This record gives sequence, structure tokens and C-alpha cells, in this order.
Amino acid sequence: MRPTAAERGYDYAWRKLARTFIKAHPECAWCGGRGALVDHMVPLTQGGARLDRANLQTLCRPCHTAKTRAEQGRT
Repeated sequence: MRPTAAERGYDYAWRKLARTFIKAHPECAWCGGRGALVDHMVPLTQGGARLDRANLQTLCRPCHTAKTRAEQGRT
């Protein structure tokens, strides 16, 4: 069974940071469209810093899906 969002590191501190980050950076870092998600550029599973703004980017859902699939070796 998959751990909860909070157990994976997406707790109150993350939600607060994500809200302020997306307000400051509303465009998708990949395509320039309207972003909807805050993404860790270096995934947490690969040692990325969870609450470091330097490790964050805003992505729209299609770009986030493409990034996730590429990271998982699926294209």
C-alpha cells in the first residue's frame, strides 16, 4: 500500500511552501503555459531537498506527467 501524502513528505510545511511558490511562479517551467503543480527538480527519492526553493519548479499537468514518466524510464 502506498504511504499517505504526509508520510511521503507532503505535509503542512510543503503545502504552505507550494502555495507561495506557485503564486510567485505561475507559468510552467517547461512549456510556459499555466502551471498547476510544484515539482521537485531532483526527486525526493533521489535525494532532492524537500523544502528548498532552488529544487522547485512549476509544471503544468502534461509536463509533470512527461517528467515523471521519463524519471521512471517510461516514455
